[in-house]
Amino acid sequence: MKNLPLLNVNGMIGRGAYEEAEFPTAASLVEHLDYLAIERSLVWHVAARDLSPPLGNRLLLTHLTASGLTHRLIPGFIVTPACFFEYGVLDLLRGHLASGAVRALRITPEVSRFSVREIERVLHELASYEPALFWDCGNFGTEAALRDFEFLAGAFP
Repeated sequence: MKNLPLLNVNGMIGRGAYEEAEFPTAASLVEHLDYLAIERSLVWHVAARDLSPPLGNRLLLTHLTASGLTHRLIPGFIVTPACFFEYGVLDLLRGHLASGAVRALRITPEVSRFSVREIERVLHELASYEPALFWDCGNFGTEAALRDFEFLAGAFP
């Protein structure tokens, strides 16, 4: 067990609209990973959840590149149902998923105020890239949300 490399899947960086930044920079997150002896982390930007997915996702890539920590931090993008309708957002998502730079998506229905099933249209557009999907459900979701997530898992294995 001593040499087992650990991967964190709940990394977040940046400042948002609702709380004080726990890890304002990529370097501060990596410092915490080092303290916990965690080798790598999937990471997303708080601005993507709190302000705008396209803005926050771009900030994430910019900050990771500038930090030089891309060997430790794996970008994951926040998506909402609005991504389907916003001009150029699906193309941006497709481009990063196709390049392999991004392999994970995260939904935050409680904060972004949508039901879990509403993300289906976006997932349908991105399913061919086979991204891992993470559901940020701080309150463990409602029974309906759990059923919706179960439906999505069956529809997009």
